[in-house]
Amino acid sequence: MIDTLPQQKTLPHSEESERAVLGGILLDPAVLPTIAGRLRPEDFYLDRHRVLYEAMLDLQDARVGIDLRTVQAKLEQQLKFDEVGGLAYLAGLDLDLPDIGRIDNYVEIVKERSVRRRLIQTAGQIVRDCLDGGVDAREALGHAEQAILGLGEEAVQRGFVPLAHVFHETLEELEERPGSLLTGVPTGFIDLDRISHGLNRGNLVIIAGRPGMGKTSFALNIAQHVAIRERRTVGIFSLEMGQQELALRILCSEADISFSRLRAGRVSQKEWTRIIQTVRANGDSPLFIDDSANPSLLEVASKARRLKAEKGLALLVLDYLQLMQAGGRYENRQLEIAAISRGLKQLAKELEIPVMALSQLSRQPERRGSDHRPQLADLRESGCLAGDTRVTLADSGTRVPIGELAGREGFAVWALDPATLKLCSAVVSRAFATGRKTVFRLTTRLGRTLRATANHRFLTAEGWQRLDQLAVGRQVVVPAGPAESDVFRDQVAAIEADGVEEVFDLTVPGAHNFVAEDVIVHNSIEQDADLVAFIYRDEVYNPSDENKGLAELIIAKHRNGETGTVELVFLGDTTSFRNLDRHGGPPAAPF
Repeated sequence: MIDTLPQQKTLPHSEESERAVLGGILLDPAVLPTIAGRLRPEDFYLDRHRVLYEAMLDLQDARVGIDLRTVQAKLEQQLKFDEVGGLAYLAGLDLDLPDIGRIDNYVEIVKERSVRRRLIQTAGQIVRDCLDGGVDAREALGHAEQAILGLGEEAVQRGFVPLAHVFHETLEELEERPGSLLTGVPTGFIDLDRISHGLNRGNLVIIAGRPGMGKTSFALNIAQHVAIRERRTVGIFSLEMGQQELALRILCSEADISFSRLRAGRVSQKEWTRIIQTVRANGDSPLFIDDSANPSLLEVASKARRLKAEKGLALLVLDYLQLMQAGGRYENRQLEIAAISRGLKQLAKELEIPVMALSQLSRQPERRGSDHRPQLADLRESGCLAGDTRVTLADSGTRVPIGELAGREGFAVWALDPATLKLCSAVVSRAFATGRKTVFRLTTRLGRTLRATANHRFLTAEGWQRLDQLAVGRQVVVPAGPAESDVFRDQVAAIEADGVEEVFDLTVPGAHNFVAEDVIVHNSIEQDADLVAFIYRDEVYNPSDENKGLAELIIAKHRNGETGTVELVFLGDTTSFRNLDRHGGPPAAPF
């Protein structure tokens, strides 16, 4: 029942259909597993019917036969038997069932009335958001659109789904792709599909690289394959390039025409004919481009929902992550990027599609000696601590070197609650090594010493500051003791270079900080992506005949499978990637 709306007008419902569904289950309990996947208890309007249906579901889960007596016993155990009307009401349910063969019709009527009621409730919330002024207009619009589309796409099952139902859906998907081992959207790149099994629904995929590596071209090649070869809808948010430049890149890749010559208008008549043929052949491909500048997460989500509702959607691509805005206020850009990443992951799950976001890397790979291949730490944009840095465990008070914690998760450390400025226990989701880096020794006037990389951040009176932004005399926030709640300010006494060694970091969700060597330091922001891959071309740093045109896709994180490196060919003229032919032939198109 919806208490927030006037009760003088009855909300949509069908008492007869609700009674018929419950009566049908009593007559033939075998129908309940099929109904349970479509009807939730809250789909029933009358409280007594909701209680009865929940009792039947409980009996089914307990593998107890459903009949008049077992339902009565269950309700009596829950002290709800009189609430539903007693034995007289239970015994009369099957009298309202004209035909058990039509129970599916009664289920649909109950569900339809339930959706109508939720639509009324949603409309009421939209009105309240617009009237009270406490919600920004664009945010209110985004919430409204999400709520309405959510009702429109309502899958009857919500919450827990029976394993039998999941098995049924999985078999249907397998039957739709005979002979294929892919569980997701094919990328067209053979070795990538072998490792990833395609781009899977609900997954956030990050493709990152330094400028000039070709990450936009790589993502476009995947989008081309999905839209042109698979004929499935792709949405592209191009935050950096205009829609015409993207179209030219796709055209050059498809027609095998030099991008620079086409843009300059220096193409032969034969090539021009090929261009026209490519446009005619692929112009109706379901690929849609939005080149709005600096869209917010809310705007991206709103447009993606609309595209899925109107055209269906198989893949969403965003180029690139750092140009987006999360909306709202954030302590720093790193936390805002983390919020965007988390929002895109939620969007992928909501729309049940893979979302591919491109990301720019810092200059860290250039500073890494002779091997400039990116690492996960380059994506997090966070600093690191030397392996001998002692972290205080909240449950025991023991100080453990961070290097010994690498690979562990789920343990508690002390962290500063940003709201109360008191120390609290916080759980670490990940402890990990981030490679070899230059470290510096920070010493405070009270003798606290900590060794960290130049970009690791410390809490100061002015907020979080990188180590290389601190100077002698600068105040940093430190705890009064390992397990005490008070904090105070100490002063930087010295900062000195202290060699190169393997370094480590922790991820502490929520607090985003932890106590190390009696100093409060920032944590690493966990990447929400299910798959993180880096585009790397060694010829950018070390040009030679041996590596000319070769590229690597380094899969550094993969929640659902293996990691590894995929070798590819990069064709600079057409700004496109191809599968590597290991038999010495020309590069094979990923189509």
